[in-house]
Amino acid sequence: MQLFSRLIMHLTSAYKIKSYLSGDKGKTIAVVGVGILSRFLTLLTLPLYTRSLSPQEYGVIGLCASLALFISLFSTLSLPSAAARFVIETENKVYRQNLLGSVLTSVLILGSIFCLSLILFGPFLLPNKIVIYSGNIRLLLVALSGEIFLRAISTTFSSYNLALKKHSNVALSEFTEQAVRHSILVSLTIFGALTPINYFIGGATGVACMALVLALPNLTNIKICFNTKIMRKCFAFSIPLAIHSSAYIGIHYLDRILLAPIVSPVLLGKYHLAYSLVFAPFSVVILLAKAWTPLSNLGFLKNNPKIYRAMSAALADVGILVAIITAVFLPIILSSFFKNNYQPPSGLIEILIAAELLYLIYTSSVTPLTYFQYNSFLPLITCFSLIINIALIIILAPKYGLLGAATATLFAFMVLGSATAICSHIKTGESLSFKTCITLVFSCLLLISFIASDTIKFAIGIPFVIYMVFRLTFDIRLFFSESSNLHN
Repeated sequence: MQLFSRLIMHLTSAYKIKSYLSGDKGKTIAVVGVGILSRFLTLLTLPLYTRSLSPQEYGVIGLCASLALFISLFSTLSLPSAAARFVIETENKVYRQNLLGSVLTSVLILGSIFCLSLILFGPFLLPNKIVIYSGNIRLLLVALSGEIFLRAISTTFSSYNLALKKHSNVALSEFTEQAVRHSILVSLTIFGALTPINYFIGGATGVACMALVLALPNLTNIKICFNTKIMRKCFAFSIPLAIHSSAYIGIHYLDRILLAPIVSPVLLGKYHLAYSLVFAPFSVVILLAKAWTPLSNLGFLKNNPKIYRAMSAALADVGILVAIITAVFLPIILSSFFKNNYQPPSGLIEILIAAELLYLIYTSSVTPLTYFQYNSFLPLITCFSLIINIALIIILAPKYGLLGAATATLFAFMVLGSATAICSHIKTGESLSFKTCITLVFSCLLLISFIASDTIKFAIGIPFVIYMVFRLTFDIRLFFSESSNLHN
């Protein structure tokens, strides 16, 4: 009771950091919150969509969505991040026009090249068993290309607006995109007209509305041009970031692309659904990481690394609780709200959850590396982890199917997290504590043991959850205590 009272006291003392959170970083948290809300909206509508789509059709959607992420990255080469980085260096309106215009022109050119290539060559590169369930494959790729192209434009304006502190416009655009997208898809579902093609037409329409909302406040800054000097500077900044981002996205989504020629479309649909359902709860943990990172950076600035240590410990605790609760209730949700032909093979859910839990090691350990500007190591780590992921999928998936692909992802995240943590400790002296790492590893082993027996799930899982609640209570109390000291 005393511990609980002290926790309430520290939570209510959060007014000490209210001024910090109500500024630009508070607005950033609000934007991230809209993104998390969008993910949960997607989660809530999934049971409805999967009742109209067969697992084969949903497998087509999963493959195309993964392709879209990769092509979107290559069609921008992280240039929007460069625009956001350099626009804050000057108040010169002409320079800002040239910067936005040059980046936007580059993105339009790159997007056109990659989207046209997808439309022309996609039908010949995709597996025939996927093409069969796509409807009109050419029309599907046109709809997908439209979403990719519009997303590249939206990303450019979104990054630019955030740099100019127009957070409300970004949040409004993301909310508009999700509202339009799901309104169209739900309407199509009600009328029995939801198909993979219409799924991406609805997505492209939503992104078009998002781009419109983002572009309107910047009409006076739009100037189609190509300043060679500005673009050399932008590419020097964006290319290393693009390499890191491509490897990062690869570890998360390449499994569906590599599985497409190996497994049936039915299994591909089951895998994509399982991954989507597992990832959604962890969006909350990612929100917390992004919201707390500015406080950790402020702690480093004021030579108080304790705030980072408290944050990383609390983040791991929250992740473990989310993982255990998801492992217990997600199978019940699947059996209650999804058709039997969508049920994943035994063990897939637990392995995917364990993989996401190991990913939190990377999420926590990357903060000191970013603050102390050791970012050059990140592309090496992520690319090495991606190579391991690809190799293991090629080796394991043909024999073990979906479980093999999930296991490959698990090992890739283990390498990504451990390498980042070790690098952070060597270069900055800060990383996850040994105790936190041991707890995360034990939690992963516990999740894997759930596959063998439901008895283990309740006999060990429930006491472990109770222990983690008490540990989280302590870590949150420490976090707020250290946070409040930053402003004393």
